[in-house]
Amino acid sequence: MTGGVATVAFSATPTFNAAAVNTILFGTLTGNVTSSTISNLAQGQYVSIRFKQDATGGRTVVLPATAKVAGSVGLLANQVSYLNVTFNTADGRVEGAWTVLPA
Repeated sequence: MTGGVATVAFSATPTFNAAAVNTILFGTLTGNVTSSTISNLAQGQYVSIRFKQDATGGRTVVLPATAKVAGSVGLLANQVSYLNVTFNTADGRVEGAWTVLPA
């Protein structure tokens, strides 16, 4: 089942469970995300994950090793970025791009 929204608290190593959601709101980036996992995806499922920098900015996000994504998270203070991906079972990976909003 997909279509819902979930909120995930900040963690340096988050797991984003996409079993019942298409939108994930991640806690404010107060440090770097050193690794991440997106679990329970279905073939062709689209997922959007929101990231927001804290007032310091410059926080980085490491995506799963199998992710093929264009761009990167925005680094300016208080900047919001969306990671928009679709799961492709043929290649066993998520594919997509970052959308970075103006600060």
